[in-house]
Amino acid sequence: MRFTLAVLAALVLMGCDPIATKRVSLLPRTSAGKAQATSKIVVETSEAETGVEMVGRVMQQHGLGDGGTYPDATAGVLKWWGLTVEQARQQQRGSLTCRVYLRDGQLEVLFAEFGRLSSSQVVIDMTTEVRTAFVERFGLERVR
Repeated sequence: MRFTLAVLAALVLMGCDPIATKRVSLLPRTSAGKAQATSKIVVETSEAETGVEMVGRVMQQHGLGDGGTYPDATAGVLKWWGLTVEQARQQQRGSLTCRVYLRDGQLEVLFAEFGRLSSSQVVIDMTTEVRTAFVERFGLERVR
């Protein structure tokens, strides 16, 4: 019985691709914006726009390209950057994306590194750089 459960658990778990994630959140002084019924996101503060631009500069420095229009219009993604699978192979890096969401009136930056159980040093560095830039510009009390 134990052997059967162990084999079954192994089969289920082996089919799951791990995703390592890191997050940084910015709490604007007022609500950053909202999603409209058309699934378009409206950014209502210059702070939110500035935050997205700051993330973009860090992504450019680390070689992540602009992702263009996010495939899922209902996901709440303001902007995203990433490496294609081919770019990741050529650079011998993991498949990686950075997405900026608008959730509950705040900006949330999510780094997702596919095929890893824990974040690589590059993702840790990017997270630290975004967090540091947010703290310097907006103050420690507004960054999580």
